Amino acid sequence: MLERYASEVHLSFQESKKYLRREKIHQFTGNPVRKSLGKMDKKEALKKFGLSVEKKTLLVLGGSLGARTINEAIDRKYKNIGRK
Repeated sequence: MLERYASEVHLSFQESKKYLRREKIHQFTGNPVRKSLGKMDKKEALKKFGLSVEKKTLLVLGGSLGARTINEAIDRKYKNIGRK
């Protein structure tokens, strides 16, 4: 639902790409579920994922049976995100 406001989209699963506009898909990241991923500071994270320190980034985690509810709540809260 927020794709229309995003400049790029990062997905957890290749199968999800059929629901989105291909030009917006930037990277497949997988799901960060293992402790072995370790911790990194903000500067490292921005570099690793190619994010700009000058832009705001919204990370929403969740899925399965609650995904629709999460998406709708974020859409309601940030309906003007990305609009000029």
